[in-house]
Amino acid sequence: DRGLAFAQAAVDLGERLRHPHSLCNALAFQAGAHVLCGDPEAAYPVAERTVALASEHAFPLWLAGGRMLRGWASCNLGNVEEGLPELRRSVKALEATGALIWVQFARYLLTQAFAKAGQLTDGMKLVDQTLLTVSGTSGRWYEAELHRLKGDLLVGTGGSEAAAEACYERAMAVAVRQGAL
Repeated sequence: DRGLAFAQAAVDLGERLRHPHSLCNALAFQAGAHVLCGDPEAAYPVAERTVALASEHAFPLWLAGGRMLRGWASCNLGNVEEGLPELRRSVKALEATGALIWVQFARYLLTQAFAKAGQLTDGMKLVDQTLLTVSGTSGRWYEAELHRLKGDLLVGTGGSEAAAEACYERAMAVAVRQGAL
């Protein structure tokens, strides 16, 4: 709740300042906060506004980030056919910006979408690739969730129960090491 309140305050400040770049930044992080809360209904319109403003002012990072968040929201609102391709494109666009912290998160969201679409093999491949690269980037903030998601994918594909359990244990160890409650 505090995070969402801070996000709204940042959006309000960006609007008062009439500074499009600051507003895009605040909107993207507000949509991201809704994503982290698992609230696609709230995330979608904020991501949509981010995409519109970033398109108008030619801000490639915020455009790619807004599309990533909108793609996630679409998938979680039941429109995987629209959201999955948007997530794929946003990963490539974020990679082009060099914003590695966003790339790792986008790959995580894309893996979730693969799972929703029943494309578990694609999801497993992507989560494995992401885990190989996450330690060398600033994307470690989502490392525990990547391990948890890999465990979920192993369960979903009928993989080894022991391997899935190892993923969950690794996720908890990472979370503890990072100071999560």
